[in-house]
Amino acid sequence: PVDVPTVTRALANLVDNAVRHAPPGTDVDVRVDAAGPAATITVTDHGPGIPPHQQHRVFERFWRGRPDTPGTGLGLPIARQVALAHGGDLTVRSPTAAGDGAAFTLTLARTG
Repeated sequence: PVDVPTVTRALANLVDNAVRHAPPGTDVDVRVDAAGPAATITVTDHGPGIPPHQQHRVFERFWRGRPDTPGTGLGLPIARQVALAHGGDLTVRSPTAAGDGAAFTLTLARTG
C-alpha cells in the first residue's frame, strides 16, 4: 500500500527543488502517468540543469551542486528513499528533451 504522507513529502521535495532551480517566470511541469504496472510522476524545470559528471551525486545526502542555492541537500535523497520503499525509484535526466533543465521521474509500483 502507498503511504500517502511520505509520497506527498517526496513530491513536495521534487516540486520545491524544481521551483528553486527554475528561472523566474518559467514553468515547472508535473506529469502523471498511471498506466501499466507502475505509476510515474515526472517533475521538469527549465533551469541550468545538472552537469553529467554531477548527476550520479544528486541522490547523496547533504550533497548540493550549487551551494549558493538554499537547501540542505536532503530533499532528493528523501524522495528516492520513498520511491524505493514503494517498489520504485527516482531518476534524473538532464538536459531534458527541450535541451535545458532537469526532469526527475518518481516511479511507484502499483498495487491492487
